[in-house]
Amino acid sequence: MVNRFLDKAQRLFRVDIRYVLKGNFWLNINRFASVANGIALSVAFAHLLTKEAYGTYAFALAVLGVFSAPQTTGLGSGILRGIGRGSESIIYEGMRRVLPWSLGGTLLLGGTAIYYYVMGNTDLSIIFGLGSIVLPVSVSIGVAKSFFSLKGDFKRLATFNLFRTPFMTIALVIAAWFTQSALVILITNIIGNIILGSFLYLSMKRVYKTEFSQPSTEKFNSRYAFHAGFLSMFGYLSEKLDSIILWKFLGGAPVAIYTYAMAPVRELRSLAENQSLLAIPKFIKKDFEEVRSNLAFRIKQIYIVVIPLILIYILVAPFIFKILFPQYLDSVWFSQLAALSLLSAPRRLISSAISAHQKIKESYIMIALPNIIRIVLAVSLIPLFGIKGAIGALLVSEVIDYGILGVLINRPHKNIQKP
Repeated sequence: MVNRFLDKAQRLFRVDIRYVLKGNFWLNINRFASVANGIALSVAFAHLLTKEAYGTYAFALAVLGVFSAPQTTGLGSGILRGIGRGSESIIYEGMRRVLPWSLGGTLLLGGTAIYYYVMGNTDLSIIFGLGSIVLPVSVSIGVAKSFFSLKGDFKRLATFNLFRTPFMTIALVIAAWFTQSALVILITNIIGNIILGSFLYLSMKRVYKTEFSQPSTEKFNSRYAFHAGFLSMFGYLSEKLDSIILWKFLGGAPVAIYTYAMAPVRELRSLAENQSLLAIPKFIKKDFEEVRSNLAFRIKQIYIVVIPLILIYILVAPFIFKILFPQYLDSVWFSQLAALSLLSAPRRLISSAISAHQKIKESYIMIALPNIIRIVLAVSLIPLFGIKGAIGALLVSEVIDYGILGVLINRPHKNIQKP
């Protein structure tokens, strides 16, 4: 009876319903754990840290991410099709190719540490110096997360995160409780992620029996990996530039207010975009034209979830902040406004379809152009309007991004570059 019901649902929704239910279950378990621990950490930081200290913490994490994102994204993108086709050992070829990029990031991050030392900010100098040392290691072990995701092994990834997130939350709360120091908390964050990432990497080797000596049956797409890594700088910089500019022009407190306003919206976005993670392993195995022909139906399904989600959040946001973050009630209006950005949630599904088939020209258009626009808007609006400028830059760039993706995905097939 259950099988008949699932078969009917599969015909109705035109999707592998068993795969979706299984994948969504573990993705939602993972998301629930992440949200629960994120709320606990945010509540603790709101009570234990000043807005200036929390703003410095958020600023430093943003800068560290800017220097690590290109290598991490490049490595994950280069192994994408190889993993999808069953060649697990391609990760080692990818690591050998990407390591020189990590050394470049190390030098740049080290230079940033020297800059802040000269400027007299010892805390940031120490953090960026430590970040430059561990960067190659963090990129190498970070490949395990991409590996499990591309294999569709969401159960094992969720199981790991069910251990990782409480561990990190407890460690960071203890650091904040005893020190109230952004420096100590950041050091705890870096070291903790390295240790736990190593466990996931070893689990990958054990479960899938991958070894350096194994020859890969698929070739690491270094050309696409380079372009994807380069493009990720635009994406990550545009996402984090708002915090960096706010910190530079207005100090740590506005960064804290903005970060708390955006935190619930980012969690809701991750929930709404679960389908794109589930879709990538399927997209890899299908012809691009087949993938494209089904996207309109998938987008409608996403909106059935997203629109009520936005309305509910706008209504309950004041109560959430009043109960959990009374120190940040000035974040409520900004958070409600930022929630409108969820209307562009289907764009992640469209970009996943293009990325899964490693289309370089389309990737440049869909990533670089809207993110350059957002960077220009952020640089222009934030110094003038502060947090309002940051939210405005986000919303305008999301609309432009969605429009660009719509044009790209609907172009005639003959005009789409082959991978």
